[in-house]
Amino acid sequence: MFLIGRTVFTTGSQYTYQVNGNQLNNYKDFTYFRGSLDIGGNMLSAVTNAFNTPRDSEGKRTLFGYSFYQYTKFEIDLRLYRSFGGERQFIFRVNPGLGVPYGNSNLLIFEKNFYAGGANDMRAWLPRTLGPGQFNRATTYGPAGTDAVPTIGDTLRTRLKYIDQFGEIKLLTNAEYRFKVANDFLGAKLKGALFMDAGNVWRLHKQADNPNGEFRFNNILNSSAMDIGAGLRFDVSFFVFRLDAAFKFKDPQFNGSDQWVLLKHANEFFHDGAFKSKYYKENRESYNFMQLNFGIGMPF
Repeated sequence: MFLIGRTVFTTGSQYTYQVNGNQLNNYKDFTYFRGSLDIGGNMLSAVTNAFNTPRDSEGKRTLFGYSFYQYTKFEIDLRLYRSFGGERQFIFRVNPGLGVPYGNSNLLIFEKNFYAGGANDMRAWLPRTLGPGQFNRATTYGPAGTDAVPTIGDTLRTRLKYIDQFGEIKLLTNAEYRFKVANDFLGAKLKGALFMDAGNVWRLHKQADNPNGEFRFNNILNSSAMDIGAGLRFDVSFFVFRLDAAFKFKDPQFNGSDQWVLLKHANEFFHDGAFKSKYYKENRESYNFMQLNFGIGMPF
């Protein structure tokens, strides 16, 4: 969704409830919970309705000549930490979220949407490059060099490679096994991790800009992504340097068996073949099976 030259605003309140946040740096068995609720625009709606303020060309109430957003958004972060003795630990995380625009809005503020990818959730994807759902940019902009979408040229397509992909619905899961490798490695304690990430973001309703990006209960598995990987953690007591190598295992932008990219196209991991060539022709960018992530602190 592109909003060009629009000025909008909102007011809101945020509520957060957290349990066992003080336990995150130990190796005991415990459950961590964090729930947040974000509500915006209701006070502005009451004021503008009471004073019968003007409406804009889209029929939305305005205040001082500008429309405002009205929405409710909630998110849950639930983690189960289990110790296997010593510094061995298994963590399972579920992270759902939902944002609903209503009243004076038919979409969320850009910053209030959910995104996937990056060092802390779907680690085989760059930030904001996964989803929504089974959305594939090639289906929207058409193969480069054809007449599929005559208004989109190669120059604009290149700029659109890095558009933010987002949704009003999020469901992410992570599983990670952590263990100690060495007590002293260049002055730091060296730890390792094996992990799997799964999930995606979705649009709340069908959107012309994001075909196949809407949420449907009967399509959750088919439209979910999955990655696997391993990482190293350099623990210098007061903070942790983290390096993760994540591999795309299931990519929902494709269909059928093509989604299982690591199994079906593993022979193209180190060199180009028919799969990578087709992807580059349609998207004007290379397909990367692996993503390296550097971070400070644990992902969760």
